[in-house]
Amino acid sequence: MTNEYILQIKKENPQEYLCGDYKEGRYAWILEDIDPLKLPIKAKGHLEIWNFIEKLLLFFCLLC
Repeated sequence: MTNEYILQIKKENPQEYLCGDYKEGRYAWILEDIDPLKLPIKAKGHLEIWNFIEKLLLFFCLLC
């Protein structure tokens, strides 16, 4: 994260800033134009990015 981004979050969303660990040099995903799934995907939590089975993903996309 850059110092400019940290200041932006602090100004625009102070509650998020207080609950997060906003330090210069950390990483963050900035998401825009997100389309929620109509059905949730059941998955166990992991501390890494993981791949969902492609056929099931196609099935869920057809339901969106």
